Amino acid sequence: MNPQRSYYERNKELVNARRLARARANPEAERQKCRQYYEKNRDRVLSYKKKHRDKYREEYNAKARAKRAAAAEPASDYMRRKYGITIAEYNEILALQLGVCAICEKAETGGKRFAIDHDHKTGKIRGLLCYACNTSLGRFNDEPSLLESAAAYLRSHANEPN
Repeated sequence: MNPQRSYYERNKELVNARRLARARANPEAERQKCRQYYEKNRDRVLSYKKKHRDKYREEYNAKARAKRAAAAEPASDYMRRKYGITIAEYNEILALQLGVCAICEKAETGGKRFAIDHDHKTGKIRGLLCYACNTSLGRFNDEPSLLESAAAYLRSHANEPN
């Protein structure tokens, strides 16, 4: 066995404590040392990282899923914070709209909730919209004159042959 290695094995805690103290005393020198090692051994480091990532992929993915789930805000909390309504009030609006988008009158698909359309100046809720209608209104900056111009444009080209 390598004499340095056997010394390290016998004095592992002491050696690691000294390394840590040296790194804390001069962090820039430690970063420089790590950079030099990486540049000299780049392929070896990347190979190790890939093997480690592959070996522990499931654990990493499970931790990431748990972190996302813990950070996710329940829909009821989000609606109350952002729009000042409860799930029950959302469901009332949805029932008044007969379960369809207020513009295109299509039912939402894919198990997603309708977007809560609101006036950005007053915060007043106007209705529930599907993703397509909600983003379309947003792209027209909620400006009725732009929407009317777009509708007129489409009507003027409706009967043109391709």
